[in-house]
Amino acid sequence: MNNRIVYLLFCVIILYSCTSNKYETKDITGQWKFIKHESNQPQLDESDPEYIPDSGFEDYFVPGFHFINEKDVSYKIGFYRTNGKGRKDYLGTRTTYRIIGDSLKMYHKADGKWNAYKILSLTKDTLKLVAGNGYDTYAKLTYQTDAIEHYDKIIMSSSGCYGSCPILSISIDNAGTMLFSGIEYTDKTGLYKAQVSLQEFKNFEENFKQSAIKDLKNHYAASWTDDQTISVTFVRNDTIVKSVSDYGRHAPTEFIWAYNDLSYLYLRKKLEKINASIPFYFFGDIYFADKKHYYPMYESEVFFLFQELMMKATVSDQKFKPLYFTTDYFWEEGEKMYTDGRFYQIKLENETVLYDLGYNFITRNNIEQRKILKE
Repeated sequence: MNNRIVYLLFCVIILYSCTSNKYETKDITGQWKFIKHESNQPQLDESDPEYIPDSGFEDYFVPGFHFINEKDVSYKIGFYRTNGKGRKDYLGTRTTYRIIGDSLKMYHKADGKWNAYKILSLTKDTLKLVAGNGYDTYAKLTYQTDAIEHYDKIIMSSSGCYGSCPILSISIDNAGTMLFSGIEYTDKTGLYKAQVSLQEFKNFEENFKQSAIKDLKNHYAASWTDDQTISVTFVRNDTIVKSVSDYGRHAPTEFIWAYNDLSYLYLRKKLEKINASIPFYFFGDIYFADKKHYYPMYESEVFFLFQELMMKATVSDQKFKPLYFTTDYFWEEGEKMYTDGRFYQIKLENETVLYDLGYNFITRNNIEQRKILKE
């Protein structure tokens, strides 16, 4: 009898050891970024319904994970579901995960099921997940962000493309205000405002800081045509500190992760329609010019100018000497805006209105230093 009990206990121990976790959540906690895919490695058994044949990642995003604790993970490129309008519904980045044996299981919010990724190896700085006929390698990241680097406002704009890319602008600030302008291919069109918490703002700020804002170039570009341009402007003390544009998603990965999440923030907010006296459609892809030069601006900077005029400018009848005019491809015949940097005269079809901003936006933000000689 005793021998039988010992035998049963031995079987239980063996069975438990076979099913217990080979890896633990404490080993995977932290931030990970995709580095490379290597093929011709052991692949998944296609007869096993528990595994998917490949990583399932969007091919134009570099994937990454932030395993926050023992159950929560941020899937950096987010989850999407195509809606009846032919556009993608953004489901956020946050989901749940667990490790069972040698498998990383993550709940896919779009599919409504648990996807499993076999862990080939996990060390303190490298994670390898089986994918298709090979494996994906991830590196563990430790960001050294500047604790005293802070911004008052972050503005993001997206242009059109050859297709149905959303054309929009979003601004968030540390006072709790979000401003959204939806132009085309967005779930909402028009001008709206909403509230953001200080913690939400700090989270977005930290996400951008992980891309080393101060070290970013002002412009990144792919070699192809007809793609979308994203621009982001960082403001402190009502002054542009840094602006970055990214054509074709060629900026550093962390920067793309940050602006992609911000671009969908309006879908998670209760929006309140704004009827602005200043026509917001004037403030899209515009630039300043004089007789000899162009003075280019990023769309996010133009949206910042619009906000400043909307919130601070007063109607004026003062005479001024226009030094610059602005132009936009989409403006109607006869529509124009003239300015000296402080005063902005907007000419519409049936009226002309002069606004006094109270300060010179062009000189404060060194726009005049960008001059390009006309051909």
